[in-house]
Amino acid sequence: MAFRISRDWQDWCSLLLGIWVCLSPVLLQFTDDPIATRNIAGLGFLIILAEVFTFSALRELEEWINLFLGLCLVALPFLMDVTSVMAKANAVVSGSLVVLLSAYEIWDSNRPVGPDLST
Repeated sequence: MAFRISRDWQDWCSLLLGIWVCLSPVLLQFTDDPIATRNIAGLGFLIILAEVFTFSALRELEEWINLFLGLCLVALPFLMDVTSVMAKANAVVSGSLVVLLSAYEIWDSNRPVGPDLST
């Protein structure tokens, strides 16, 4: 595995989203809902951890992991007893953004590159 710092804006946005999701229970003040706090902060931590794989050869695997984690975030309010409206909205919006970014990165990494016309 080769270590490299990502130059792709999508990776940095995903990392920032992971940080946001991890800190959102405190920032949006829904820490009184322990189910939402534990699960949302935990998923945020996992998104941050998955982004570390961006710095290795496991790039596409990381995107599939983030796609799954984003779907878990979106489904969380519907599968768990989340009582905070703010937590529900945060999970759905943040999860949707993680899913969209991951899907875009998967698509972008698999699309054919056209011929180099600069020569």
